[in-house]
Amino acid sequence: YRDITNCLIRYYDSWDALGDQCDYCGQLLNSVELINPQCKTDNSTPITRKSNHMFLDLSKLQPKVENWIEKTSIEENVPFHTIMFPCSLLGIDEEWTLLHHIRTAEYLNYENTKFSKSRNVGVFGDDAKDIGIPSTYASVTESIVRQLNAPLRNIPDSFTMDIEADHQIGKAEYLFKRIDEKMAEGFSKKFAGESRDDKKTTKSV
Repeated sequence: YRDITNCLIRYYDSWDALGDQCDYCGQLLNSVELINPQCKTDNSTPITRKSNHMFLDLSKLQPKVENWIEKTSIEENVPFHTIMFPCSLLGIDEEWTLLHHIRTAEYLNYENTKFSKSRNVGVFGDDAKDIGIPSTYASVTESIVRQLNAPLRNIPDSFTMDIEADHQIGKAEYLFKRIDEKMAEGFSKKFAGESRDDKKTTKSV
């Protein structure tokens, strides 16, 4: 076990530590401290050797970073995009464009597990188009979840507006639609697991 600011993590191999920060508590990882590390390509055990590296002294950049965070800070759960990357740009003293706004809620989850392209967990652009669910539904669902998870805030009177009857703002769409047998069979062929006893006779309801 490795204790990182009250975050108890057990690394069986490097599969659970694919980046440079802990997915559970957000702390930066030191790769030489991992237990039983393995190479993703051939599963061999990595070796350590002397090499030259360039390190970023974050403490010297603290005033600049604090000044930038005060101007743009919101609720944020991605340490890399709010600390490491901005510090890399601020540290070289060149006129690079920094982030103006960072829009976040929480980590994007898929069936109670964090999205991860490297672990193939989630539904990505290439797959989403084959699911058969219109993008409008996904956008509405995301918006509802985001609002439910957002902290409560008072809505200023200036944001209140009256919408007249028979307005033409957008086009209403149903959130749910009837799935016919042909569509259900299509879903079954694409997404049914291999553990079914009889794939030919089982029908989706």
